[in-house]
Amino acid sequence: MSICFLGDQHGNISNFLRVIDKIEKEHNPQVYFQLGDFGFMGEGFLKFLKNVNKKMKSINKNIYFIDGNHENHNWLRKNQIDDLTFIDSNVIYVKRGSIITLNEINLLCVGGAISTDRKYRKLNKSYWEEEGLTKEEIESITKNLLKNKKEIDLFVTHDSPYKLDGLFNSNYFSNYSDCLKAIGHRKALQHFFDLSKSIINIHGHNHKYYYDEIVEGNNDNYYKNKIKYIEICLNCDDGKGQYMIFSKELINQFKEDNYESVYDYFLKNKEKKK
Repeated sequence: MSICFLGDQHGNISNFLRVIDKIEKEHNPQVYFQLGDFGFMGEGFLKFLKNVNKKMKSINKNIYFIDGNHENHNWLRKNQIDDLTFIDSNVIYVKRGSIITLNEINLLCVGGAISTDRKYRKLNKSYWEEEGLTKEEIESITKNLLKNKKEIDLFVTHDSPYKLDGLFNSNYFSNYSDCLKAIGHRKALQHFFDLSKSIINIHGHNHKYYYDEIVEGNNDNYYKNKIKYIEICLNCDDGKGQYMIFSKELINQFKEDNYESVYDYFLKNKEKKK
C-alpha cells in the first residue's frame, strides 16, 4: 500500500501524462498526491483539470492535491465544500489544515506559499492574496492540532517550514515586504510541524529535488544522534526527481532513527534520478 507524491506540475499536461505512465509501469501506487502548483490558474486550467481527471479515471485511481501559490484561489475556495472536495470524479482538493488518512498513512496537509515575483503579477489574475495562510487559518489549524489525537506520519506542504530549506534566499523576492510575508508563512508552517510531532516533511515549490535533515545531539557522534526533522523537496514538471513513493513501512523505517537506512534510501533514489 503506497502513495505517490508529485511535485509542481504548472498545468503541464504532457509531462503529467508521461510521468503517470512511468510511475504506473514501475511502481503501481494505490493513490496519488500532488503538492501544489498543480495547474489551476490561467485560461486553460479547466481543460487541464478535464485531462487530469480523464487520465486518473482510465487507471481507476484518485489524485489528491493541496494548493500552491500559483493557483486560482478564488475558484478553489468557491468550489471548496469540506476538508476533501471532489473537484471532479477522480481529482480531490485537500483543504489547508486537513488531517487525512490514505493507505494507513496519516497526513497533515497545508497548502499555500508567497510568490517571489508578486510585483510583476496582477492581483486576482496571476496571483491572489489568499495564496498565503490567513490569520484565521493559522488560528483554526492550531486549534485543531492541539485537539488532534492521531499520530501524524507526514507533514505535507507546498512551501517549506522555517527551520528547513537551505535554499530560501531573500534575493529571490521582488520586494522586501513579500519576503517578510514569506518568512511569516514559513514560520506558521514550522509551528504546525512542531505541533504535529511528525519528523517528516515533504513539499514542492522550490523546483529542485533534494533532501536534508536536522538532528539533535553532538555532531561528533552523528550516527548516534536523534533525527529531529527530515525534509524532502520534489522537483517540478520536466525535472528529475519530481515524484516519490511512500509506504507505511518506509515511514516507520525513517522513524527508527536508523541513519544508515535513511541515507541508503536517498542514495539509491538519487542514483536513479541521474
